[in-house]
Amino acid sequence: MVEQHHQTVLANRWDNSTYETTVRPIKPVDALVDDLLLGNGARSPYEWAPELVKDAWMALYQPSPVVREPAEVAPEVRAMRALMTRLIEHPQLKQLQEMTAGDALMSAVAMGPIGDVLRSAVDEAQKREQQKEQQRQKQQQEKGDEQGDEPGDQPGQDDTDWQEMLDQIDMDRKLYRALDKAAEEAEEMEATVKTFGLDPGEWEAMSPGERFNIAQQLTSPKMRKLADMIGRMVRFAFGVKQTRISDVPHTVFSVERGNNLRNVLPREFALLGAGAGLDFYRRYAARDLAQYKKRGTDKAAKGPLIVCIDRSSSMAGEPFDWAMGAAEAMRRIVAEEKRDYHAIFFGGRGDLRHFDFPKGAGTAEKIIAFCSVNASGGTDFVGPLTAAMMHATESFDTQGRSEADVCFITDGESALSDEWLAEFNAERARVGMHVHSMFIGGAYDVSRAPAVLHRFSDQVIAIHDLIPESASSVFVKL
Repeated sequence: MVEQHHQTVLANRWDNSTYETTVRPIKPVDALVDDLLLGNGARSPYEWAPELVKDAWMALYQPSPVVREPAEVAPEVRAMRALMTRLIEHPQLKQLQEMTAGDALMSAVAMGPIGDVLRSAVDEAQKREQQKEQQRQKQQQEKGDEQGDEPGDQPGQDDTDWQEMLDQIDMDRKLYRALDKAAEEAEEMEATVKTFGLDPGEWEAMSPGERFNIAQQLTSPKMRKLADMIGRMVRFAFGVKQTRISDVPHTVFSVERGNNLRNVLPREFALLGAGAGLDFYRRYAARDLAQYKKRGTDKAAKGPLIVCIDRSSSMAGEPFDWAMGAAEAMRRIVAEEKRDYHAIFFGGRGDLRHFDFPKGAGTAEKIIAFCSVNASGGTDFVGPLTAAMMHATESFDTQGRSEADVCFITDGESALSDEWLAEFNAERARVGMHVHSMFIGGAYDVSRAPAVLHRFSDQVIAIHDLIPESASSVFVKL
């Protein structure tokens, strides 16, 4: 006799283990199983919910899922076998599997929209089973109990009936919408992870449960809004960086052959006035003109980048999102250059939060904590500037690294004594620290704060429009 199963999609022991140990406990999967098991006002509890949810996940996770033959499936889950057949054969599934196949987390994420399809199928199947049972009992009463049950009358045995049921509830259309929505959610999660600059190696090494918890944090309404600003700011910052690299100063150190007219030696142009124009153009085409050979003299800053971000209450909303976008874009830039990055959030006196990113890199938890800081409190400049100077001094005195950069982002002002400023500026000159202040017009008049900022800054920029382009003059100098 053929063994009959309640799990309708074939799975090896490794896939089953992955599901049971790492996917089943994930919140949306666990909640879906409980919802189907317990039922609700309109839907009766479904005994085989754990197997059904696992089947759906396997269809998403396995590159080439296979449904068991009808004879291998227990009668009570034949309706779900029909559903899994529809799911696996649906053309939209192949597109979704480009993101979910082999990825336990993405397959779990896609289970959200798929869950609506499972509920719909279970609801309809239960109604059909109840109708069949009522019909069977009625027939028994009419024919007499001695006739017994006919095998063909057992509920759920006719696969054709279940396929017709799926057609009647327009299952193909429901699957199309669910799979399309699942693809959108998976793409959004993938894009969000990239936007926040999480290390791909670390991300892949996490368990699906850990990745899901992080992804939940990143896809909150607050973080989605911030992700949009960070994405635009990072793209712009790297564009500015490329311009900075290609436009570095050059010095002449030799002569070579070529046809770069900006570098061609003056004596070559003299040929044009001496009746040798044809020879000039021939040598131009052959890249055989004498020209200066130049090399770049760009000097890479070796000190750390310290970003001081005002998180006072007046910065809440768009100003703080803009500041965070700029700060994260700067972290990405220095990460490529292996420079240390220190972020200092400041409010009122003594209210400082520090985030250190050696060589610009950090764990997923640290990056998320950094991006999750909220604006609240007052404004004091002494604390963050003192902390920034400590980083720059330590880098200069212990590691011999000069040219630390400080980016100071605020929308307010703070009292600084002449004595304090004199000491600060003297030390700033000694260690070669550059301060770039960005004033966001907010709580105070734009014309007032720059006067304070100029006393300790190399450059002060008034930010009127909260767009990436407003930070260009700082990006280009980092």
